[in-house]
Amino acid sequence: KVSSEFNKISRQHFKIKCEEQDGEKSYFVIDMSRNGTLLNGDMLELNKAVKLKNGDEIGILWKPQNNQGEAKHHVQFGVRFLSYTAE
Repeated sequence: KVSSEFNKISRQHFKIKCEEQDGEKSYFVIDMSRNGTLLNGDMLELNKAVKLKNGDEIGILWKPQNNQGEAKHHVQFGVRFLSYTAE
């Protein structure tokens, strides 16, 4: 059973976008939430793309059940780039 606390996390909290330039790919995280997204502990600006690097940590913020007070850090993801070669 999923905790009702997760109802306070945005359905589309952040997205990761890939851009390719001169044959090199770069990945960006974009905050799309009302509660906020962290990158390595720093709050991201809403709808602003920030380049990711290997080892970055993305955090999702949520508000307490009663919507009182500041958003709190609840879930964290690590970023790890793997090499892939299509056959």
